[in-house]
Amino acid sequence: MTEISEASVMTLLDRLAERIAVELAFRLAGERSDSVGDAPSPWMGTDKAAIYLDWPKQRLYKLCANGSLPHYKQEGRLLFHRGELERWLAQFAEGERDWLRRPGKS
Repeated sequence: MTEISEASVMTLLDRLAERIAVELAFRLAGERSDSVGDAPSPWMGTDKAAIYLDWPKQRLYKLCANGSLPHYKQEGRLLFHRGELERWLAQFAEGERDWLRRPGKS
């Protein structure tokens, strides 16, 4: 059996806590701004998209500028559709998540 050091466990717990905090912030931001209907809006601005993807905004700007990331631009404002981002990310899935790339396979 492999022993895991206390430092490794603490590092993993710190990362997990950070991911939970980011997800919670995203969900709370969505609840505040999407009070029109029961379901949150699939549309995100740059701030929400960066939180959703857990990336710096600069990375979003770079990927949009070179045409890699699906986005919309309206009066200088970048908009992202959650479903399109998820489909775009699925093309990079590896390992066990490989089934996301192949429609009809489960």
